[in-house]
Amino acid sequence: MDLEFFSISDDSLALGMGVLMTLALVAALLVSKRRTGLLLTPVTFFFIFAYVHALFGRYAASVLAAKYTFVNAAALDPFLDQSFMIISTGISCCFLAFVLIPCS
Repeated sequence: MDLEFFSISDDSLALGMGVLMTLALVAALLVSKRRTGLLLTPVTFFFIFAYVHALFGRYAASVLAAKYTFVNAAALDPFLDQSFMIISTGISCCFLAFVLIPCS
């Protein structure tokens, strides 16, 4: 059975993970507001820092790969997308764990 029609490009997966990470961050901020009454706490500052770091890291890697690599930039794009998916999956899991696990 050929599952070729189910393949999703790395760019689409990376975009989807970026959207999931954004939604998870918004949910974590709303839960923080509900739990503590504060939108910005040390934990949510860390979440925002990790979110910005992941997005800026992907953008910077793409720009730097296009300008300063001896390898074709198109050859590096799948690796950059896959590394972003790994990082954003971990960060999204942290966000969702914060949302779902009750605070003591």
